[in-house]
Amino acid sequence: MKPRKRRHRKGKRRKDGGNEGIEEERRLGISMGMELLALCDEVWVFGEATEGMAAEIAYATEQGKEIIFRETEGM
Repeated sequence: MKPRKRRHRKGKRRKDGGNEGIEEERRLGISMGMELLALCDEVWVFGEATEGMAAEIAYATEQGKEIIFRETEGM
């Protein structure tokens, strides 16, 4: 009997190198994150905000959440 090789898949890459479904998963993740954010009383931001973080900060501000900015230096 020949030993079986294990294969691990990362993401949803196709054999032709495409990334079908990745953008939809990103949108779904962002949506779920916003739902969780709605349950929070405050938002802590560490370091420089990315594009995604900026959207969350804007949403939190619109919802009247307290935004707390912290530097990552010395951590």
